[in-house]
Amino acid sequence: MNPTPRSDTTTPTPATGFPTAAGGSGPSTASSSTPASGSAPTPTSASAMQAASPPPSKPKLALYWAASCGGCEIAVLAINEKILDVAAAFDIVFWPCVMDGKVRDIERMPDGAIDLCLFNGGIRTSEQEYMAQLLRRKSKV
Repeated sequence: MNPTPRSDTTTPTPATGFPTAAGGSGPSTASSSTPASGSAPTPTSASAMQAASPPPSKPKLALYWAASCGGCEIAVLAINEKILDVAAAFDIVFWPCVMDGKVRDIERMPDGAIDLCLFNGGIRTSEQEYMAQLLRRKSKV
């Protein structure tokens, strides 16, 4: 049996700005026009054009807990719902204490791809030394 491959790629529809599966078509509305060539409809209003543009990228944040008591990680978590403000301002790319993240994901990033890394604790093991060097290389600050 050959199942149909699943497409995880989404594109905004010109009329609504809501994502649809790649290759799918969005609903037709009066705010779109179809060129004589028969190509896909193009947005005609400024709001439709703005909705079709990708959102601006957020700065990337990584947090790492080396040899420490864990108080720094708890302090970050203790800001309660304000953590949502952090998540709104930053794309959290690595935080092993809170979310599943793999070292190989960080290794695959280009150098300097992380805007801010908060590294807390001392370095006592070769793994922590490796992570300190890796995160320093991948981070701007």
